[in-house]
Amino acid sequence: MLSFLHSLPSARPFRREQLTSLTSSRSIDYTLDKLSGIIQTKAPILDLKKDRLPEGCLNLSEVNLTPAMEEQLLNLLNNYVSSLKANIHRRFDDALPVVSAFSIFDPLAVPNPGSPGFTNYGKKEVVILAKHFYSGNPKEHQLIAEWEKFKYDLASWKPTIPEEVKQSHETTSTEWCLTRLMKLQTSYSLVFPALVPIAEVCLSMPVSHAWPERGCSAVKRVKTRLRSRLSVEMLQTLLAITINGPRVGTPECESLMSAAVELWETQKRRRKLPREQAAQHPDKETASHPAPVPTAADAAVQTVQQEPESPVPAQLLAAPSTVEDEVTVATSALHLAADSFFDEGIYSESEDSEEEDLFI
Repeated sequence: MLSFLHSLPSARPFRREQLTSLTSSRSIDYTLDKLSGIIQTKAPILDLKKDRLPEGCLNLSEVNLTPAMEEQLLNLLNNYVSSLKANIHRRFDDALPVVSAFSIFDPLAVPNPGSPGFTNYGKKEVVILAKHFYSGNPKEHQLIAEWEKFKYDLASWKPTIPEEVKQSHETTSTEWCLTRLMKLQTSYSLVFPALVPIAEVCLSMPVSHAWPERGCSAVKRVKTRLRSRLSVEMLQTLLAITINGPRVGTPECESLMSAAVELWETQKRRRKLPREQAAQHPDKETASHPAPVPTAADAAVQTVQQEPESPVPAQLLAAPSTVEDEVTVATSALHLAADSFFDEGIYSESEDSEEEDLFI
């Protein structure tokens, strides 16, 4: 039913980044007339009836369009179109004259000096801008006087417009003129102090809600799950570069990156590795005291230095025959004192044998 929205051209100029102020009012007038024609012809209702025919795309849907349903759809169509027209009037009635007045900054539309139309060119539009921006301010009449001089500058800029701007649909001649005026802001602010701020407003004026949506998309690209700890200041800087920065691979991008790296290197004295520092800036102390040469060691093996064991007689290790020999072997193995633990008067083999006979 709402297929008629595809035939409305009003949204197309506002979806682009550049807006030609000269055609904005014409696009809105055309859209309003198109909406009024849809109400008169009842085109969506007729399209729905056509789709219900055997050769239509809704012939198998079993949709029964009764007179009551047709009346309900017609009321819905009237309310929808009326709301659209009211929204367009509410949004553009007050701002459209000001937006359309910015069309005077198009150098291609300026007549040549000396022609009949050059004298009156832009007088009506500049009065609208003066009343909107400087109402009740002395600059209101100053802006009108500055425009009479600035017209000659616009006429002199006409031959300098690049051919790619004339043939391209990405940048209009109005945008090129305003951009050049802002680049010469330092010198032109002295001659046109009331005109330059208006040009800046026109150049930075958002024409649709595409910029906020583009900012949300940029946040998703910059602040990912792995970069969730970015500070607010760093996030704002990255978003400004992403949205307003030049395209990657262009000469402007290369020069900007080189300037940023040079500025980053000069902001703080960067610390370098000692070996590179000694090779690039040798001094007397380094020359007199050479750097120690690192040595490599096997970290996987760790050993503890042990004292050499006392030699044990081989004949004792072979087959200890008596208790004294066994004690000697054990003493040597445990690194005990070499004192003898045997006293013939206290302990002897005969007493040991007698104790064994008692137990038997």
